[in-house]
Amino acid sequence: MDVTYKGGALEYILHWNIDPFCYYWIKKRESIWSPTFCTKALLKTMWKLRIMPKDDYLALYLHRVNNEGPDKIKINFHVALLEAEGSLIAERKERNIIFDKSFSIGLDSVVNQDAKIVRSSLSNSSLTARCRLWQSDKVAFETSQMFAKTIIDTHQRSFVWVIENFSNIKPGVKRVLSVQEDSGEELMTGNFSLKGRHCSEGVVLNFVLTTQKIQCLVMLRWYLVDTKGSKEEWFHSEDSLHEKDEKHLFFSTSKILDNIDLYLKNDTLSLLCEYVFSSGIKFNDIVRTISEDSSPETKTVISKSFPQLNTTNKRYEKLLLDDLVEMCRNVSLSDTKVCTSTATFNAHSAILSARSRKFREKLQGDKRKKCIEVKDLDDDILPLILLYMHTAFLKDDLPWKIVLKLYRAAKNYDIPSLFKKCSDFFHMNLTLSNVWETLLLAEKFQDKDLKTATLDFFIDHEKCIPEFKQLTQVLEKKNSKLFKEIRNRTSNK
Repeated sequence: MDVTYKGGALEYILHWNIDPFCYYWIKKRESIWSPTFCTKALLKTMWKLRIMPKDDYLALYLHRVNNEGPDKIKINFHVALLEAEGSLIAERKERNIIFDKSFSIGLDSVVNQDAKIVRSSLSNSSLTARCRLWQSDKVAFETSQMFAKTIIDTHQRSFVWVIENFSNIKPGVKRVLSVQEDSGEELMTGNFSLKGRHCSEGVVLNFVLTTQKIQCLVMLRWYLVDTKGSKEEWFHSEDSLHEKDEKHLFFSTSKILDNIDLYLKNDTLSLLCEYVFSSGIKFNDIVRTISEDSSPETKTVISKSFPQLNTTNKRYEKLLLDDLVEMCRNVSLSDTKVCTSTATFNAHSAILSARSRKFREKLQGDKRKKCIEVKDLDDDILPLILLYMHTAFLKDDLPWKIVLKLYRAAKNYDIPSLFKKCSDFFHMNLTLSNVWETLLLAEKFQDKDLKTATLDFFIDHEKCIPEFKQLTQVLEKKNSKLFKEIRNRTSNK
């Protein structure tokens, strides 16, 4: 990817999203690599990010590609892992690190305590890695942001295994099953056998992947299907299973034998199996580039199209979201109203109470009131708040000023999840032009995570902010505590 710059020192930021992401998609000691990104102003060096699962944790590395650049380069970097909704999992920041060609460094066992967050995410979640590279000893400054996308091709399947003459199956005798695609291609084979006298100990199931199409099988969920057609979960397994790997499962038969009339009609046992597998990486490229210098009016954008992810879970989530939006908009379903100075909006008291302590107090106060008054909120902000409270949905491309209003409202009306979402937005969109306002905002609302991130950014770009000295002098008079924090941080650089 080629972008033309005016010259001067650049800060490069890569936002790399993997969708969907699961810890088990990748074999241990193997990796997922980001697209290569070029930093022309940093001596034409090229870089990649690398995500690698280890024994019980996830590792993220910044890797310098072996290309035509210099043998060594001194660089500052900041790498971070973020959950689907933008919450920080782990990060690492270093200054003046010398990178040889093919050298890697980054987050390693730091993530082991948070691996559960990543491992619990199946096909309905994503993971974002962020990397920032810069050389702060240069005064002129431009920013290039690159947005990369990796899409893992995932599939959800199910089959019903009907096992006849259950009572006549002798212990150790196997019933064999071949699981095939519609095309006739075999995906895996399985066998079913009983263990113990009179089948009292349990059921043994073994499965082996027999095709290269499945790079990784990550979930097996087994259900007992009763005579009424209802299903009840019997066994749930989340683990990685690769080609020629064997999965050995053991189930108790007590539930079946204690409910013969329910599960063994005509001496036939019906098992439903749902499974999720990956067939590899479907797309891996940089989809958008934004280049801007320190003056906000100068901006260049380059974008590419990429395949849309299509998974069953996401379709179900979309249907649920659509239903919640319809409930929010349907006047006949609402049981309360929320009023600004000039407009009235319908809402649902149960949802308002669950999402906000402040609204709950208002609803529990004077119950004769037909409308909850929020006269400090603008007519363009309240609908966004109500939509978020009912659906957890907030547009990603809202203007900075609108998010600022939402942030203040979330704090005033005690809506923690909205406050965190807005805070993450500010963190992800820090620039030279808004860092000062964001820092004062984080200090005012006692947002520790945002304050830490903003202070780091502010200090790292000290030489790139012409008004740095003037701003800190003003701060010394208005907020001596924050001024001392900045002074201590700069003196320890």
